[in-house]
Amino acid sequence: MKCHVQQACAEITWLYKPNALFRPMVQKYPVLIEGGERSYALTVVENFGYGRCMSHDIPIILLAAGQSSRMRGRDKLREIVEGEPLLRRQARIARAATRGAVIVALPPAPHPRYALVSDMKVEALPVPDAAEGMNASLRAGFAALPTGTPAAMVLLADLPELTEGDLNNVFQAVDMKSNYTIWRGATADGKPGHPTVFAACHFDHFAQMQGDTGGKEIIAQAQDQTLPIPLPENRARLDLDTPEARAAWRTAR
Repeated sequence: MKCHVQQACAEITWLYKPNALFRPMVQKYPVLIEGGERSYALTVVENFGYGRCMSHDIPIILLAAGQSSRMRGRDKLREIVEGEPLLRRQARIARAATRGAVIVALPPAPHPRYALVSDMKVEALPVPDAAEGMNASLRAGFAALPTGTPAAMVLLADLPELTEGDLNNVFQAVDMKSNYTIWRGATADGKPGHPTVFAACHFDHFAQMQGDTGGKEIIAQAQDQTLPIPLPENRARLDLDTPEARAAWRTAR
C-alpha cells in the first residue's frame, strides 16, 4: 500500500508550514479528497491562520510497561502532569493524533496503570515479560499491529512535554515513497529523540530483539534511511526518571 498523505495534503489550499508551532486546535473543516489508491476524509485544522490536515491512520505503540525503578517506589506514569496522570495524558494525545490503533504496552495485570486507560479507545496490551526491558514491550507491540500495517509510531510514555502537535509533525514528515524508512523526532538543536515512526520493513527485526536497547540497533543500521524531525525545545528527549528530575521540572514550570 502506498501512502498518499502528503499528496492529499498538497491538494488543500491552506498554507502548510511543517516546522511551524501550532496552538491547540480551534476550528476544523472536513474535506474529502479522492485519488491515488485511496480516498481520505481529511480534517483541516485552522491554527495561527495556517491549515493542517490529519489524514493518517498510522498506529501508535505507547510503551508504558517499565518499572519506574529510579523513582524509589513511585510510579512516574501515575504522577500528575497538567492535571492528569502522565500515562493517561500520553494515551490521550496518541489517540487524538491518529485514526489508527493505539496500543498501550503495560505490565502484567493486575496493575494500577490499567485503570488509567480503561475508559479510553486504546488497546491495553499486557507484556508478560516486561521486566526484561523495553524490547519485550516492542516485541509485543509490533506483534499486535493489524495485518498489513505500512508503518507504526513508537511513543514513550514518560515524555511529559510532547504534544499532539509534535506527534502530528512527525506523522506529516512520513513519505512512504521516499528513501526514508525511519522518521524520528529530535530536539530543536538536532539531538535524536522521540517519537519514532518505523516502516514495515523493520517490523521483523523487532521480533528478534532482546534486552533493553529500545530499538537503537535498528536505527544504527539504518542511519542513511532515518529522517530527523526537529521538535520545539527539548520535548523530544525530556523525561522524568527520578523524583529530583520531576521536582526540578515542576519548579522550572
